[in-house]
Amino acid sequence: NNDPPLRIQNLSILIRQIKAYYQESLQQLVMMPLPNILVLGRNPLCEQGLDEMKKLLLLLLGCAVQCEKKEEYIEL
Repeated sequence: NNDPPLRIQNLSILIRQIKAYYQESLQQLVMMPLPNILVLGRNPLCEQGLDEMKKLLLLLLGCAVQCEKKEEYIEL
């Protein structure tokens, strides 16, 4: 889908849920700068968009390697 407002809304929900997972399940605060969802939503393929995507992937990988079912998720 090429609808930036919808992408921005979905990314906002995703980032909010990732932060909540870190805080509630992992009992950790996210100390790194969060991805800029406006850049990711509007122009994800530009250089800055790719940098923001790296931040998002780091957050997701952090969830995967620290969760209770990490062996299951990492194996896939």
